[in-house]
Amino acid sequence: MVVPVAGLACVTLADLAEHCRRDIPETRWFTQRSPFDRSTATTTPYVRGGMDTTEILLDILVVLLAAKVVGELAERLGLPAVCGEIFAGMVIGPSVLGWVEGDGTLIVLGEIGVLLLLFSVGLETELADLLAVGRASLSVAVIGVAVPFGTGYLAAVALGIDSDAAIFVGAALTATSVGITARVFGDMRALTTIEARTVLGAAVADDVIGLIVLTVVVGIIADNNASAGGIALVIVKAIGFLLVASYLGIKFAPHLFKLVSRFSRSSGTLVAVTFAFMLGVAEFAHLAELAPIIGAFVAGLAMRATHVSERIHREFTPVGHLFIPVFFLQIGIEADVSQFGSIAVLRDAALLLVVAVAAKLVSAVVLRKGQGDRWLVGIGMIPRGEVGLIFATIGLERGIFGDDLYAAVLLVVIASTIITPPILKMRLTKVRERAGAAMVGEARAVDEWFAVKDGRFDLVDDPPITSALEVTFEAALLGRRARPGDRLLSWFGTLPDEPLTWDREARLKFFELLEVGEARSWRLLAVTGVLERAIPELADGLSHRQRDLSDLDPLGVYSLPRLSRLRELGERDLLVHPERVALAAFLLDMVPAEHRLQLVEQVLRRMGVSEATQASVAELLRDHDLLLNAATRFDLLGEENIAQFAAHAQTEEQARGLYVLALLSGDLESWELARLHDLHGLMRHVLRSDLGNEDASSVVEARRAEAMRRVDEPFVRDRINVAPRAYVLAASVDELVRHASMCEPPVDRRSVRVVVTALGERQWRIEFAARDRIGLIARESKALAEMGYDVCEALAVTWGDQQAVASFRTVTDLVPSAEVLQRSVIELLDQPVVLRPVADASVEFDDHTSPWHTVCRIESPDRRGLLQAVTAAFAMAGVSVHSARVVTQGDRATDVFELNQGEATKLSMAARAMIERALAYGVMEGKRRRF
Repeated sequence: MVVPVAGLACVTLADLAEHCRRDIPETRWFTQRSPFDRSTATTTPYVRGGMDTTEILLDILVVLLAAKVVGELAERLGLPAVCGEIFAGMVIGPSVLGWVEGDGTLIVLGEIGVLLLLFSVGLETELADLLAVGRASLSVAVIGVAVPFGTGYLAAVALGIDSDAAIFVGAALTATSVGITARVFGDMRALTTIEARTVLGAAVADDVIGLIVLTVVVGIIADNNASAGGIALVIVKAIGFLLVASYLGIKFAPHLFKLVSRFSRSSGTLVAVTFAFMLGVAEFAHLAELAPIIGAFVAGLAMRATHVSERIHREFTPVGHLFIPVFFLQIGIEADVSQFGSIAVLRDAALLLVVAVAAKLVSAVVLRKGQGDRWLVGIGMIPRGEVGLIFATIGLERGIFGDDLYAAVLLVVIASTIITPPILKMRLTKVRERAGAAMVGEARAVDEWFAVKDGRFDLVDDPPITSALEVTFEAALLGRRARPGDRLLSWFGTLPDEPLTWDREARLKFFELLEVGEARSWRLLAVTGVLERAIPELADGLSHRQRDLSDLDPLGVYSLPRLSRLRELGERDLLVHPERVALAAFLLDMVPAEHRLQLVEQVLRRMGVSEATQASVAELLRDHDLLLNAATRFDLLGEENIAQFAAHAQTEEQARGLYVLALLSGDLESWELARLHDLHGLMRHVLRSDLGNEDASSVVEARRAEAMRRVDEPFVRDRINVAPRAYVLAASVDELVRHASMCEPPVDRRSVRVVVTALGERQWRIEFAARDRIGLIARESKALAEMGYDVCEALAVTWGDQQAVASFRTVTDLVPSAEVLQRSVIELLDQPVVLRPVADASVEFDDHTSPWHTVCRIESPDRRGLLQAVTAAFAMAGVSVHSARVVTQGDRATDVFELNQGEATKLSMAARAMIERALAYGVMEGKRRRF
């Protein structure tokens, strides 16, 4: 028995399932052998309900993998995925490898796929657009169906094909595949051209007419009634069902799905009810003796009118990705590949291809002057696709087509699909070149290019290419409150498919757009492809936002939350250069974090902004979360940290910019806002202190100048003058003088200088000066630990000539001896650094709370020697300690370190992992073994 594929035209899903139950053998033997060896074996089969479940699952596995792998490969070769899926079906089918046969289960999956395909077509069809395709589109659609049908029928008869088969051949050549043409126009950013809109409008009407033709042809041949009355009855029935079912669906579906949304608790209920709704309307179409796929199309139209249409589209898309390819693979599976080598098949396919191409080109002759390029419209109508394949499959399953004619029609569909994209691109490029040559004119004020009337705005003339960006951004501003006109949309499509040139006027207009633009503005720029041509680096970010399935708002993709919040901030008005913060907020919203820093320089250079703006925006992007992270850390608002933040910002304007970006991060708690405000105020105070100007470099230089005034030794003064910037901000002036003096004359590799100073009861400052080496601080910490000194704070600095000073504030009941400490450290210099495991320590790294260092926080049960163990781990990882703070509460110790790695300011992931491993397992210097 033959089971019809897309033969939903004549059977219901229940009927189909019954066919499957009758046709599938009671048992299929399955054994431990090659998964594709279907030969008989003697092991016990695993069957359920008369079906070999294991073999069915294997078939599904092979089909889905083949569909996706070959489909991806086809798209990478520039071919439509559907061609790859059909080819994959041929390869895995009985004609070649024989891995999969066209059994009932795959047929059911394919039928579900074709229902989902037509449902998605209806879901994406705006009824208003369908009714307003315009006379030109409707004329192209009607001629684009009638001429291919008639010429296809005559060509088939001329080839000696019988009348029924010739009717199916003609019908298979009628419908245009809108997806292929839309993909090409979209890739070339030409969807707004008059030609693209004509073709897409015609294709929508073409789909509906093609479905009616499908129903009429199947009905006539099924009833064997080709009388005028019989044909008229089928046509009336098809059109009547479309009109009545669409009206009822659009009227009642919104109420039905409001109830479902209101009373459902499970997130999957809506999807399940929608799927059942689609099957129900398909069954009504079957009861009306029409193709169930027409019912699926009507169900999609009805769902389009509901408030959940966007959600359904997003949630049904992955379901379609599973089932729709099965339908196209089934087409390939049922093809007899040996027929493709037949001279007769190739002859028939060649003639039918010529007829198919010529007939669609003829459809554009009705276009009048000013309605677009006829050749471009005609070429856009050439590709056949889903509906043509459905015709061919029905013809094969009903016995109307033989394998040879099925193969010929399949070749025509595939060939027309493959040849269209390159031809369409060539013609579109030529049309653009011709339009570009005509895009010259006098310069005028940007608002003089537009006329606004009755809620629509349009061009009064075609602007020159030199004004393209300025005019485009003005259009985006107008698009906030009005709809763009046809002339403007067509002009967008004629812009060259290459990056557009920025000038001063374009920049100023773009900054205005950043200030007041809305989601509709950005949507206009994105849909017309101008945003990608203005800033090509944003293409990936925009694509990433469009793939976000969690956003159910159709304009959500184009909502830029930071820019929206920026307009509401009074702090923005205090900025001297608000456009810099606006540009940073725009890039934060549009560019994924992993690519942001690499792309920002390219974007800013393309826009032609000043070097000062480039530097400022780059720094704002790099440190956009610096203040917010610092404000949430209660241990980072000390004088040392505030000075670091201020020096990093350098100017009060930049500090205010960082503050504003922090406020744009989202809904902040009141305590976070208060701490941000305090942090910003302290930074401004530092920036305005000392020399009284707003340049943070004055803070560093003032400290250096004060320290140098206190010493007479020229070498010490020189050392103070070249002290690291971060250290100057962290240390007091007294410490600058003392530490620089300890390094003069320079300490040799075998010596250590020690200075001990009493600070108060039980508190001592112990400072070491030595030649820098890996593990120096670890050895100094070990010496302190062995003598029973508890360290509560540390500061370290290394000069360019490898002179290193470490200052420890300790607590002890003993009086420290500088001589004893000196001997102990010198002895330890000859010994390897040994780290025993500190497995109960938790380690946290933070790159966001210090502008120059990685902050490392280590919590552990308090024990003597903990600081030595931690600094030994740092030594093993080759990182330097800038500062350390040790806080002990009860029996818990919290150590906070600011770390550097070589010339870089932040630690690499490898260094972090090495520190964690060293603390967890222990290590000996020069070894990589566990204790």
